[in-house]
Amino acid sequence: TWSGHKQKRRTKQFQVKNVIFRNGQHIIPNTAPLSQLLKATSATLVIDNQKNGIRGQCIHHQCSGNANSPVKSLAHRVHNIMSNFNNNQSTCLSAYLALDGSQQHVLASDINHAVKRAVAQLGLIAKGFNLTDVSSHSLRAGGAMALKLHGYDRDTIKKMRRWSSDTFLTYIHEQISAFSKGLAAAMSIPIPFHNIAAPLSFTNTTGAAVA
Repeated sequence: TWSGHKQKRRTKQFQVKNVIFRNGQHIIPNTAPLSQLLKATSATLVIDNQKNGIRGQCIHHQCSGNANSPVKSLAHRVHNIMSNFNNNQSTCLSAYLALDGSQQHVLASDINHAVKRAVAQLGLIAKGFNLTDVSSHSLRAGGAMALKLHGYDRDTIKKMRRWSSDTFLTYIHEQISAFSKGLAAAMSIPIPFHNIAAPLSFTNTTGAAVA
């Protein structure tokens, strides 16, 4: 909505219609059977009006091929919604049917609870994690760290995570031991070198010394 000359922005959740599955260059309809959706080699999310997003931008990922691939998870999510919500393409990706048959949505509090439960079940508390320090935002920070640890540069991280500034660097923790893995060993290897700085003087074509 508009208020004077200023536009009131409001984040909208991704809907089924914002998802595009592809098998190679061929688009797989969201109404296709699950067996077909699981053959997708990539998936695209078209941004409507999400935080930090420009309307019409896309987030695209290729299928990793393993069972935990986000593309396969998204295929299951879309198929579940289309099967239980009358093929309504405007249904939010967070929608689900509760045990009593009512239509519900996954909330931020649900994600927070799931993250904290995962930390506890994985035994991470004994490794220094505190449940009060983790939340749904930890997934965003963890994604930035994962990309950095796999060697992706700053521009790629910003693009893939849709950051418009370098504030994401606050998520890159220098105390992570993986950053310095092998660093000391590499620095201890002597490398012969020559200083190729320009000499103080040289001789021109007439034989006269030039400073």
